[in-house]
Amino acid sequence: MAKPVIFFAFANSIERYLPNLKKEERALMDMALQLKMDQGLIDFIPPMQISSDDLFHYIAKIGEQINILHFSGHAASYHLELDHSQKYNIDQFCNLIGGLNHLKLVFLNGCSTKGMVDKLLAAGVQAVIATSESIDDYTATDFSIAFYHAFSTKGKSLRFAFNQAVSNLSNQPTEADKFIARSSMGRFDALAERDPLPWALYYNNDDQLILDWQWISEDAHPEFDEEINLKIESLRKNIADLNNQIKKLQKDKASLDLAIANLGGADSGNPAIAGLLPLIQDNITQQETLQAEISRQHSLIKAEINQHDKVQLKERLIAALNNLNYNTQIFNFEKILLEGKNYGAFILQGSGMCGQDILEKRLLDFAGIRYDYKEILIDFASKSHPPPASVKDIWARIQIDLQLPKDTSPEEIVAYIVTHHYKTPKDVIILFNNINIRPPDLNISLIKTFWLAFLELFQTLTTTHTLAKLFLFVLDKNCLIQKKDGVYSSNMEHKYLTAFAQEDIPKHATHLMPIVEPVHAAYLNQWRIDQKLPLDLGLTAEIVEALTGEEGKFILPTIKEICKQTQLENIYYENFQQYEYIIKL
Repeated sequence: MAKPVIFFAFANSIERYLPNLKKEERALMDMALQLKMDQGLIDFIPPMQISSDDLFHYIAKIGEQINILHFSGHAASYHLELDHSQKYNIDQFCNLIGGLNHLKLVFLNGCSTKGMVDKLLAAGVQAVIATSESIDDYTATDFSIAFYHAFSTKGKSLRFAFNQAVSNLSNQPTEADKFIARSSMGRFDALAERDPLPWALYYNNDDQLILDWQWISEDAHPEFDEEINLKIESLRKNIADLNNQIKKLQKDKASLDLAIANLGGADSGNPAIAGLLPLIQDNITQQETLQAEISRQHSLIKAEINQHDKVQLKERLIAALNNLNYNTQIFNFEKILLEGKNYGAFILQGSGMCGQDILEKRLLDFAGIRYDYKEILIDFASKSHPPPASVKDIWARIQIDLQLPKDTSPEEIVAYIVTHHYKTPKDVIILFNNINIRPPDLNISLIKTFWLAFLELFQTLTTTHTLAKLFLFVLDKNCLIQKKDGVYSSNMEHKYLTAFAQEDIPKHATHLMPIVEPVHAAYLNQWRIDQKLPLDLGLTAEIVEALTGEEGKFILPTIKEICKQTQLENIYYENFQQYEYIIKL
């Protein structure tokens, strides 16, 4: 049986920022992660700052798998406000999701979304949670969290979860189904004046069974995927067949025993009994053979379950390790994105064991850049090209990456990027990696000169708004991290700030990201708790505190120690060792 799938769509606004939206996102993410990783019950699309293109992309790609579509952000009676305050009207929305056979619930957690209900129900959505008036950010978050907390409990119905969320909002028991209606013109309207509540659950007249739908059902072995379920069921069928054979043999033996008893018993000396005794012995041997085979089949079932558990533990640990120690960077990155610029340069500072490559992927994921984007890589440690010694060399490397003619000018290169990628629209990432193999002063000068020249050309060609993003990432692994008065800093920080003078940073969208600090025991223990790591991994508070020592360790050595401690060392070698970089200067 396919796992239920939930699609999260969040849309914040710089002009009308919803400070509590992030709380809702994190709470629902924690809930979904636990259901997916710890219990194997659902799949989900991680929350993201959604644009109309993102919405179309995901619905077109996986729409038929989605059971719940959850939207949180600004809205009005007939439209949703997506990224960059785009208004996505209800007709567009219905055209997009109409006909999705497995979509059961649309939850519109925004202001005054009741006006969309009838059209969504007419488009085939079985149930809609919507609001009849403006709601404040905090109340919306609390209602959403209460609803999913109830609905993610096995065996609890949509009706039960909604009623629970309503009771939680009013802090007292509420009449059952009081705010459940057949349509937006149903009995909820009659109750609104004397007992108002912003939310209601609507369903189609002929779809009342949807109220009894259980998102997390009581199906056997919901923690296993369909393939493992089929294997286990096949093995259990084998065991059942073997038991039936044993029962037949036992019945045959009982008949033989009765025949011997009728002939006077085994010790009577009756010659007729001598011919029956080998049959009894053969029967016993067959039963023993079948019992041995049943034990083997049980071992195979146990092996399947153990293998599944091991895979689940590995997946859970990898996901948690990818979230390790980048909170400061993501927080600053989030603030920059909310300024509304869809381009910028980000200098990621750290030492050779800080895992800036992992950080770069985390930031791209956070920005919603997950699949189809254009990456232009200038790797200073490339074996096929020498490190660029001039800005001209950088342009030449980009020209090679784009497979353009050798004499293509910088103006033509930027025009090609804008026309063939940025305006299609497709996100563009320019990545300067391993710059630490060269003296830092030369690198900083090259990067600054290139970026300012690129931006000047880029800005002249992009006077109209586009949904795509342009990011330059600079990965500097040659920083020495210093600690003074309890504050960590990089020895390169002053050089970068001097090169990109303070007044130039906002003007040219260049951002010096905080350093990747060493991991300390207190942080690591909180990380263990926040990630809800299974106890089977054996990462107790005492063990975690011993991993880092008093001075702390950088990320990659910490990850290596965690993998070693959990006896899953292959995770490190398969997923993280590639990011090690030993500074040679």
